[in-house]
Amino acid sequence: MYGLTISTIDSNFILQLKCLRTLNLRKNGIIEVPKEIGELKHLRHIDLSWNDGLKILPDSICELYNLYTLRLYYCRSLEKLPDNMGKLISLKHLYVFGCDMLEYLPKGIRRLQKLRTIEVFDSVNNIFCCNQLDHVLQQHGFQVLHLLQQFGALFASIPLLIFAAMYCVLFGIVAAVGITFIQFANNNSLRNIYVLGLSLFLGISIPQYFVSNTSPNGVGPVKTDSGWFDDILNTIFSLSLTVAIIVGTLLDNTLDAKYAVDDRGLAWWRPFQSRKGDVRNEEFYSLPVRIREYIPTRFFIKYNRTCS
Repeated sequence: MYGLTISTIDSNFILQLKCLRTLNLRKNGIIEVPKEIGELKHLRHIDLSWNDGLKILPDSICELYNLYTLRLYYCRSLEKLPDNMGKLISLKHLYVFGCDMLEYLPKGIRRLQKLRTIEVFDSVNNIFCCNQLDHVLQQHGFQVLHLLQQFGALFASIPLLIFAAMYCVLFGIVAAVGITFIQFANNNSLRNIYVLGLSLFLGISIPQYFVSNTSPNGVGPVKTDSGWFDDILNTIFSLSLTVAIIVGTLLDNTLDAKYAVDDRGLAWWRPFQSRKGDVRNEEFYSLPVRIREYIPTRFFIKYNRTCS
């Protein structure tokens, strides 16, 4: 129901959507949200942005204990938020910039332990200023993100090619350092080739599947009744590095691991599992400039203990 001219929502219609997870009513003429919205217990994302006639939200919205995101971009007539917002125990993101009439946030917001983002927009002509916003949030450990146009313009002025070059160099070095550890394993072992190949392939294909099947609202392919469990799995399996580590670790420690100790390169790691097994010298452990005078390295600690 995005971009229509809906001004009111029938309460009976709302009650028929009890399995709804995402409600997008942005850019409509909504002036009132029915109190029956509190019956949609599975609702996780609400977007009421750009509804200029919306003045208040019903208190029943605080019963949505699975709600993750509440977007209220440019609801210019919004005067207040429900006082019982502390009941939204799963709320992580609250977007209220552009709400010119909003003067304060309810005290209950300090009880939202999972809240990670509160975005406040400062425009050139009209500065959004909740009088008690900074005081309340800083007092209770929240970080307010002020989206200044000048600050955003600074990053927007950096050419995309420069960002692309930085990413290429950074992740290229990270990948190269990781690959160097393969030198301690037997690269001619069919077992090691299988573990490495499968880790790389699944590390690319599984995250691609999760990313491709994630909705614009951030809802991934794992969908259960437990929101936090969905977030954990969708996040883990959307990261190539994490998937590759999980697959590689499982295969390396289960696939003929007992009889392939030398092929796995474990012999190289053994000397470093005990303090006396490390044969590297002072030059290897020394820190640059005069840092070693203030931060003793492992070599000096071991040397001093031996002398004493």
